[in-house]
Amino acid sequence: MRFLLLLALGYTGLMAAQPNTEIYVMDIHLEDSIKLKNVLNISNNEGYDSQPFFINNNDLSYAGTRSGQTEIIVRSLARSSVFNHTTEGGEYSPQPIPETTSYSAVRLDPNGYQRLYKYDADKSASSELIKDAVVAYYTWADANTIVGADIVENNLHLTIHSIKEGTTEDLKINVGRSFHKIPNTNLISFIDKSDKQWFVKSINPKTKEIKSIAPLVQGSEDICWLPNGSLLLAKNNTIFKYDTTTKWWKVFHSFLDDNLRAISRIAANPDGAKLAVVSEVSPEGIVQKQLDAYNARDIDGFMDTMSADVTLYNFPNDTIAIGFETVKKRYGDFFESTPDLHSTLKNRIVYDNKVIDHEYITAKGKNYELIAIYTVTGGKISDIHILRNSQVKDDVAAIIDTQLKAYNSGKIDQFMSNYSENIKLLEYPNNVTTTGKEKMAETYRSLFKRVPDLKCTISNRIALGNYVIDLEELSGRGSNWRGLALYIVKEGKINTVTFF
Repeated sequence: MRFLLLLALGYTGLMAAQPNTEIYVMDIHLEDSIKLKNVLNISNNEGYDSQPFFINNNDLSYAGTRSGQTEIIVRSLARSSVFNHTTEGGEYSPQPIPETTSYSAVRLDPNGYQRLYKYDADKSASSELIKDAVVAYYTWADANTIVGADIVENNLHLTIHSIKEGTTEDLKINVGRSFHKIPNTNLISFIDKSDKQWFVKSINPKTKEIKSIAPLVQGSEDICWLPNGSLLLAKNNTIFKYDTTTKWWKVFHSFLDDNLRAISRIAANPDGAKLAVVSEVSPEGIVQKQLDAYNARDIDGFMDTMSADVTLYNFPNDTIAIGFETVKKRYGDFFESTPDLHSTLKNRIVYDNKVIDHEYITAKGKNYELIAIYTVTGGKISDIHILRNSQVKDDVAAIIDTQLKAYNSGKIDQFMSNYSENIKLLEYPNNVTTTGKEKMAETYRSLFKRVPDLKCTISNRIALGNYVIDLEELSGRGSNWRGLALYIVKEGKINTVTFF
C-alpha cells in the first residue's frame, strides 16, 4: 500500500489547518430576473464546514469539524435538524452512494492514509471502496462508477474507478476539485488544469470521450449545474452564469453581505430551487475574535486568528514583528505582564478584506489611542498596520471636508488648494502611483470633465491625530461604488492619500 503524507502536498490540504468556513443555503426565485433570497447559515459552527452535496431537495451532506475532527454531517433543511455521522479518522466530501442508503467519503486516517470509504447508514460498518487509490475529489457517475481526481506522483489526475471490477483508469489529465453530473445526460463535468487557461470539460465515463464546455474566470474552479442545464461559477462574492451565446460568464448574483465575500464550493438541489455555497467567515468576525482574545489575554485564542507569516507594522512599512512564533512571543509576554490590559473599540470600518479599528487601550495604568488596519487572507489575519496618535494643531477633519465639498462641486482649483505641493497618492499600503500637485491636478481635472455628476458622501470615518480614514460612497454616470481612503495632513495640507 502506498503511504502518503499529505502534509507535504498542496492538493488536498486535509492535514493542513482548515479555514474557518460556513455553509449558506438560499432559495432561487425566478421572477423578472433570477434572485437569491432567504439566505441561511446552516452550519453555524466554529471551524471548517464545506463540500456541500444535496442528497435530495431538502437534505444536505457536508464535511464539518466537530471536537477537533472532521465528520460526515447530514442536515435536514425541512426539519432543521442535524445528524452527525461519527466515524474513524477525518471524513471529507461525503456523498450518498447511488441506489443505496450508504455514504461515501474521503477518509484521512491518523496514520496518514487517505482512501475512499463506504459508510453504512446505521454506522455499523465502514469499508474501503477502492483499494490503495489515493482519492482527493470525486463524484458518482452511477452505482458502480466513480469519476474523480486521484493523487498520482504528486499531481491530481483524472481517474475512472469501477467498483464492481475493482479497476482504476488513470487518464493522466491534470484536474481540479470540482466534479458534477451534468443534468439530463450521462456525462460528468470536471476542471481541466492542463494549460494556463483552465476549462470546464465533460467526460463520458463509458466511452472516455472528452469535450470542452467553457473557459474559466481566472482563479476560479468551483462550479455547479442547475437542472435546466445552466452552469454556475463561484468567485469572491459573486456567482456567475455561463452565457452560451457570448461564450463567457455573466453575473448571476453578487452578495453585499461581508459573510459572503469569499465563496468557494457551490451546489444546487435536484429541482433547482435551492443553492448552497461555502464562504470563509467574514473578516470582521475574525478580527472581533482576535479583539475578544486580546481583552481576555488569551494568547492561544489570539494567535488562532493569525496566519503563519503574519507581519506587524508601524504604518506604512516599519516592520515590528514577522511570523507566527515571533508575534506569539511578543504578545504572550505583553499579556502576562499587563493584567489591566483592555481595548475598547471606538469605531470600525470594514472594506473588502480590510478591517480598520479605532481602539482606546488601557495598559499598565496608562491610556492611549491607535488605529489598527487588519488584512484578512484565507480566513486568517495576514498583516496588521498600526497608526499611532500624534499631536496636531490643525482641524484635520475640517480640511478633509473642505476638499470633499470642492470634489463634489467639480471645482478643480478649489479642490487642489487643500493639497501640499509634494502630494503623494498611493495604493495601500505604500505603492506610490502619483507624485506632485501638478500631476494629481491633471488626473482629477480629467475625471471631473468625464464625470460631471460625480458625487461622494462619507458613510464612516475614523480620525486620529493627523490621520483621517474615510469609507466613501461614490456615484456618477449612473453607477455607484465604494472607496476607502486614508488621508495624512501635515502643516494644514493633505500630504498623502492612500487608496485601498
